[in-house]
Amino acid sequence: MAEKKELEKKSLESGKPARNIRLSVVVAAIVAVTAALVIAAVLLSHGGKEFYAEYPTGGEIVTVDVEKNPVATVKLSDGTSFDIELCYYAAPNTVADFIALAEAGQYNGMAFNQVKKGYNYVMLNNADGVYTPTYYIQRELGKDSGHPLSHTRGVVSMQPVRIGDDTVTGQFFVVTTDAAFLDKNYSAFGKISEEDMAIFDKIVAMEPNSDGMIENPISIKSVTVETYGVDFPKPVIIPIQKDAK
Repeated sequence: MAEKKELEKKSLESGKPARNIRLSVVVAAIVAVTAALVIAAVLLSHGGKEFYAEYPTGGEIVTVDVEKNPVATVKLSDGTSFDIELCYYAAPNTVADFIALAEAGQYNGMAFNQVKKGYNYVMLNNADGVYTPTYYIQRELGKDSGHPLSHTRGVVSMQPVRIGDDTVTGQFFVVTTDAAFLDKNYSAFGKISEEDMAIFDKIVAMEPNSDGMIENPISIKSVTVETYGVDFPKPVIIPIQKDAK
């Protein structure tokens, strides 16, 4: 009798690894299917195309009359939020791009995980610290628009891939200390109030590592834009060639 029980125990124990492997396979399959459904839902919401598929890729930038600047409300993972006044006449195509990206949910989940102390700003990135653009837009410098917006504390600006040319992406940063030297290369397009800048003072105080990266950063949950009834045009974009570096 004892020998029978011992054999049954060994039989049960020998089956555990196989069951664990099967369970792991099932879990992995569920995760894969869920991810595929999410991607499919996003594509279906845009007619089966990328959200920017019908954006204009050439011609003059179309502007609209704006009596009141649109305002973006950014809700964060720590329960706080801040507003960005989008300075339309300083950078109309950049503002249009920001609105389009926000409406497409492209900022959701991105994190303020990089502090550029030498440049005096906090950078938004993907969670892994890398931002991969889907297209570019032209630079819009304040001095060229007739409505200059200098990089003073609280100003929001877009980051180019290459300094000095038209490789501006949707990746933005927030200036924490006056940095007028950024005016000649970066597209400033918005302003954050001094009250809301307390959020970014807190981020700077998190003491980034030697690469300027922050562990456990604050991330974006959602971005909504109050346009005050104005229908802003889609941005004029520059497609990225597959072999472009």
